[in-house]
Amino acid sequence: MSDDNPNPIDDLHKGFSLLLRAAKTALERLPTEKVGEAVLTGVREVQRAVGNMASTLERDVSKRSEKPAAPPAAAEPTAPAETPPPEGDKPAS
Repeated sequence: MSDDNPNPIDDLHKGFSLLLRAAKTALERLPTEKVGEAVLTGVREVQRAVGNMASTLERDVSKRSEKPAAPPAAAEPTAPAETPPPEGDKPAS
């Protein structure tokens, strides 16, 4: 094939090959120590947060279990009040 009529499949193959080679080279040159430290620091922070949450929950649950339960309020049955009929209406006889 001539350069005047490029093959898109070949161009795509070359482009992906160059992209993958560039990514591989960049990955090899990146310092991974900082990434590892960042992951470890993140894990430590999550562990600390979970520990704080667990201790707070434990403290709140123990406070509630120590309080005596309040006796339920005795509801006195109330008879419905009889309302007089509106004026002008006669009671049914």
